[in-house]
Amino acid sequence: MERIYLSREEREALKEIDRAAVDELVEQALRDRCVSSKGLRLDRCGVYVGAKLRAFERTLRDLASAKSAKKYSEIEYWARRAGSDLQFSIDRMKERVEVEEKEMQLFQIDDHVLTPVRLSENLSVYVSYRWRSTINDEWKFGSITFAHDVEIRIDYTIPAPKRKPSTRKQQEDRQEILYREWEHLVQLSLHAVRDFFRQGGDAETIPKTFRVRVDSYGGGLNNFSAQFWPP
Repeated sequence: MERIYLSREEREALKEIDRAAVDELVEQALRDRCVSSKGLRLDRCGVYVGAKLRAFERTLRDLASAKSAKKYSEIEYWARRAGSDLQFSIDRMKERVEVEEKEMQLFQIDDHVLTPVRLSENLSVYVSYRWRSTINDEWKFGSITFAHDVEIRIDYTIPAPKRKPSTRKQQEDRQEILYREWEHLVQLSLHAVRDFFRQGGDAETIPKTFRVRVDSYGGGLNNFSAQFWPP
């Protein structure tokens, strides 16, 4: 599950990256048609950078196996695009490190939410946090529990099975639906608390519990379901 913060290791790895060295790496990789990033250790920079690095590596392999000049030219374009995407991902994540470290001086949210062994339709997510008005103040601690009652609905767009599923299969399907809903609730809850602090909200006004608001149209969660403060 995606967390709202980078890990300490990821932040340190990103801060160590020399942006000019990334540009050199991309240009060298395009010439050699392979990436040698061991010195930069881009693999330590998180999921986003890792995905862009792998995409760049795939296009370079395709470039190396191109059989005709036309095919080479086509793939080279996409390889350069993938290289630019990798460079952009580094820039974006370096900016994220700066933002996170600045924010964490005044508020921190515990984004290590334990996954329940089994779920029911009555979902809840507990989010703890700490905050202070200035970096010289002592930390204060708080928490909020987000509650959500799931209404499992039949998806009529999917053809009904020819045979009725076994009780075990029905239970497994039910748990899968609930876990997806729970993961969505976790992300909404964590982002809601973070956004509240980012907007300068008073932590003393955060409620201890909040029942999320479901979408009036579909009855499910939306981007504003966990917003516990007045719009």
